[in-house]
Amino acid sequence: MVDLILCDRRVTWLTSVDRIVEDLYEGLKARDCRVEWTDGTLVASCRGCILRARVWAEDASEMVRALGALAEEAVKRGWGAVGLEVRISRGCDWLCEAVYILLMRGGG
Repeated sequence: MVDLILCDRRVTWLTSVDRIVEDLYEGLKARDCRVEWTDGTLVASCRGCILRARVWAEDASEMVRALGALAEEAVKRGWGAVGLEVRISRGCDWLCEAVYILLMRGGG
């Protein structure tokens, strides 16, 4: 389970952090968003809106267990409770809804 904060809504997501990040990355790329990693944060630019998704974990062993395939990358990038916080720029409610639907389809 993942503590997910999406556009100021907090929900518990019944999947892994790496799956959510993978779904976000692939889904945003498919929507012609520019997606990149910057300082341990997934940053996407979509039609004038900016999305930032940041992963966190309480300690290194918990991080490794929770993030699976992303653990090595997470440690390298210095990601400091296991969860994901997704923030989207003001006036971009359409992107909040699009991301929520995208994650629901991904198995959340």
